[in-house]
Amino acid sequence: MKRTRRKHLRRTLQPRPALTAPNQEWALDFASDVTAAGQRIRILGVIDSFTRQSQVLETATSFPSRRVTRKLERAFAAYGKPQSLRCDNGPELTSKYFLA
Repeated sequence: MKRTRRKHLRRTLQPRPALTAPNQEWALDFASDVTAAGQRIRILGVIDSFTRQSQVLETATSFPSRRVTRKLERAFAAYGKPQSLRCDNGPELTSKYFLA
């Protein structure tokens, strides 16, 4: 029998530009854990990629997109707006409310 080769997606990765000052890029991500009682918790972390300073560190059982947006707006008021936000494609970060 003739064997077929798998097709692989070839990506050309471009290096990200080097950061030279604070508030150029903030990284946004979630971590999750389970308490001893079995309750699932999530942690929202927003970090300035240049200074590695935590701008937001919030713990809750769930994070709807409105809550994420509210926390980001408070961070913008306290630290100023970054030039870009780096985040994954989680459901909280792809909603119409968050993208607006």
